[in-house]
Amino acid sequence: MVWLWGMALMGQLAQDQLYWTHTGPDRNRQLVAAASALEGHGMSEPHWDPGAGGLVYEPQVAWPPGYSRLAQGAWLLWQDWWLAARWLSGISAACVVLGAWALFRSLPLRPAWQGEALLLLFWTVSFSPFHHLTDTDAFSVAAALLASALMLRQPQSIRNKILALLCLGLAAWFRIAYLPFFLLPGLLAWVRRRSWLPGLPALGLLLLGACLAGGYLWLFAPRHPVSGDAGSLLAASKWFPDNLLRWDAFALKAWAYFSAEAFVSKLGDWVRWPVHLFVGLANGWLCYTFIRQFRYSQQAPSSAFSFHLLTLLVAVFTLGFLGWLSLRSPAEVHDGSRLWTYVMETRYYAWLLVLIQLWWLMAAFPKEGEGWQRGKRILTGLMLLGGLHGGYRHAAALCLPQHSATAWSAEEQDARKLFDRVAKNRGRVWVMPGRDIRERDLATMATLAGALPWPDSASQPALLPGDTLIGWGRGEAEIRP
Repeated sequence: MVWLWGMALMGQLAQDQLYWTHTGPDRNRQLVAAASALEGHGMSEPHWDPGAGGLVYEPQVAWPPGYSRLAQGAWLLWQDWWLAARWLSGISAACVVLGAWALFRSLPLRPAWQGEALLLLFWTVSFSPFHHLTDTDAFSVAAALLASALMLRQPQSIRNKILALLCLGLAAWFRIAYLPFFLLPGLLAWVRRRSWLPGLPALGLLLLGACLAGGYLWLFAPRHPVSGDAGSLLAASKWFPDNLLRWDAFALKAWAYFSAEAFVSKLGDWVRWPVHLFVGLANGWLCYTFIRQFRYSQQAPSSAFSFHLLTLLVAVFTLGFLGWLSLRSPAEVHDGSRLWTYVMETRYYAWLLVLIQLWWLMAAFPKEGEGWQRGKRILTGLMLLGGLHGGYRHAAALCLPQHSATAWSAEEQDARKLFDRVAKNRGRVWVMPGRDIRERDLATMATLAGALPWPDSASQPALLPGDTLIGWGRGEAEIRP
C-alpha cells in the first residue's frame, strides 16, 4: 500500500498547487505581517496615517505568529513572497497527508485492504475532508494528526502523551482554536483509568496542559483587541444564539462536500427542505452509530477504546469551542449579504473529519466478521462516489480545454498580475481598500508587493506626479496613473 499513499500525497500536492493556492485573507495578511517584521516593525500591518503623513504599523493580532515566522524563513530562502507562499502551501499539504499516514499506522483495528485502498483513492482525487484549508489550517491539522498518532500508539505511555501535548502546542502556534486541546492528553489518560480520581500521571498532564495554555495566552494572546477578531471575545458582553442555527453538516462533508453543496443549491425550496431533513437525519444516524460502537469499545482492547474516546473528545472540544465563539460574536457580513459565523466553516472541523473517516472505515471494512458491515460498505461506496464526482468535476475545470477556469484559479492569476505590476512600478503605488473579500485579498497582495494602502477616511493624501492609484470597478483592479 505504500505506492497508494504516494499517489494520495501526489494527488493532494497537485490539487494544492493547481486549485487551492488562491489568495485569501488569512494567508495574505500574515504574509504582510511577516514582511513588516523583516523590515523591523514587528508582526504588524501598515496603514497610512494622514495626520502623521506616513505609514503607521498596527500590531497584527488576529492570528498567532506561526505561519508568519515560517514565511519569513521561506522568504529568506527564495527572496520572493509569491514563491515562498507557494512552497509553504505545498509543504503544508504534504504535512497533512503524512500526518494522516502516521495516524492510520497507529489505528488499533486497521480496516481491510479494500477499505484502505478506497480511502487512499478518495484522498488522491477528492477535496474532502481538506476542503479549503488555508496554509495555517493545514499546518495545524498536520500537527494535530501527529498528536493523535502519538496518543494512540501506546495508550499508556506518558512520554507519548507529553510529545502529543507539544504537537498540540505547535498546532496552536498556527491556530488559536487548538488552545482547548491542551487538556486532551490528560483527559484521555484520566478517562482510560475508569476512575473518578485522575491519578498522578493524568493530573500531571492536566496541570502541564493548563500551564502551557497559560503561557501561550501570555505570549501570543492579542493585547490590542480588533473588532470582529476572536481575540476580543473575552471582553464581549452580548450573546448571539441565532448563530447556532447555522451549524455546518460537517459529518457528511467528510465524504462529499462539493457534490452535496452543488446539488442542494440547484434545487427549489420545495425540494431543498426535505434534503436538509435527510442531512439532519443522516448526521443523527452517524452520531447514534458512533455512540453505539463507543459503548462496545469499552469491552474491546484498550487501544480501540482509546481511539473512540479520542474521537469523542475531539468532537466535544471542537463543537464546544466553535459554538462558544459563535455565541460570543455577531455574524459577519461577507460580500455585502452573506452571513458567516464560526460554526459554518467546514475547514475548522478538518481534524475531526479525518477521525470520522478512519472510524467509519474501521467499522465498514473489518478484517473479520460481516454482520451489518455490508450495508455500511454500500453506504461508504456511495459517499465515495459522490466525493470522487466532485473531485473530477473540479479537476476537469482545470485540465480539460472545454471547461473554463475555476473562480479560484482566475483569482490567483489576477493576484499574480497585480503583484507583478506593483513590484515593477518605479513610482509610488497606492491601492484603495476593497469592497468585498476578493478585492480585499487583491489589495493585500498589492500591499505585499510594495503598494501603499489608501486611507479609508475623509482626509486623504495628495497624489504626486508619477504616482499610480489602484481602484476597483467592474469586479477587477483598475490601474489609474
